[in-house]
Amino acid sequence: MIKNIKYLLLLCSTIPTVASFAQIADEDLGLLPVINREMSSYEFSSEGMTFRILNGDNHEVSMIQPITQRGNEGLGYSEQINEVPETIVHNGEVYTIVEINGVSFIANTGVTLPSSLTSISGFVNSEFESINLPDRLKYIKFGSFEKCNKLKEIKLPNALLTIDDYSFNNNDKLEKIEFGNYLMSIGANSFRENPLLKEVILPNSITSIGKGSFYRCYGLTKVRLPKYLPYELYGDGSSLEIFNSCSNIRVIEWDSKTPIDLPNSFKSVNRQRCTVVVPDGYSDEYLKSPYWSKFNIVEKSKYLTTIASPAIEPEDNYLTKFYLMNGIQVSSEDEIEKGQPYVTVSGPTQTLHIK
Repeated sequence: MIKNIKYLLLLCSTIPTVASFAQIADEDLGLLPVINREMSSYEFSSEGMTFRILNGDNHEVSMIQPITQRGNEGLGYSEQINEVPETIVHNGEVYTIVEINGVSFIANTGVTLPSSLTSISGFVNSEFESINLPDRLKYIKFGSFEKCNKLKEIKLPNALLTIDDYSFNNNDKLEKIEFGNYLMSIGANSFRENPLLKEVILPNSITSIGKGSFYRCYGLTKVRLPKYLPYELYGDGSSLEIFNSCSNIRVIEWDSKTPIDLPNSFKSVNRQRCTVVVPDGYSDEYLKSPYWSKFNIVEKSKYLTTIASPAIEPEDNYLTKFYLMNGIQVSSEDEIEKGQPYVTVSGPTQTLHIK
């Protein structure tokens, strides 16, 4: 009997507690670590921050969350960090910081990043107006710059390959973004609800665009699509929802010689008032489409140089009127977007313009 009790006590001592299961679940799901958790053998703390060794041979580390919680701000709250160092010393060894992962920069008004970084995340709710991203940066992780409501513009480096979901979601002041030349993937909702963004020029390197990537960017007036969208992946194009609820788009540039319909990408756009600039000699390919033929199709060379005026009857009076290239009249020049061709009519005189 006593022997059986000993076995029972031994068994109970090996069963994890509920708290232990919670800690394991948090770590497995990538959630915030529990307060005062123990560091693993491949982590170390220095200068108030915790680092995880990614590559021991190359001495590369990721800057991660601190071990303990600071007040009510949560783990990883780093308002005081104004500069991330390029290297950190541990046990006499120099380690290069190549990643920022899970560190929070909430309310941070400015931070200098090292040139060594290749991957970043954690700038949600930051308060800087601009940030210089390192030239080596390849990956912007999930929600990295979400709700940065003072961020006005950002230039993405040429090395950047991937922008994850929600990376630049819901930025009230973002007016300009410059994409690198080798970007391959834009995640779902990555630029969702940026109302002041006016122009999106996507590089031809892009092969994957997630659903709702520019959803509700009401201020957009001009967009350029990647030339080589993988048509076999998107089928008839209905699965793509790139610029949904962007009703003010007036110019679409697309160098594709084999266009597919994109009904759910531009379904809020007034097609009669929108010009689609297409490759020379391929306007017929667009006009064959019941979808694209509803737009004003203009070949590239004509769009940039000599554009034929629409058929407009001369006016009896000399009050200047404004027309788009498909003959649609607009009330003033203010309704015509930058880069869009239009015609003014004053009495018998018609004049071609490119704004």
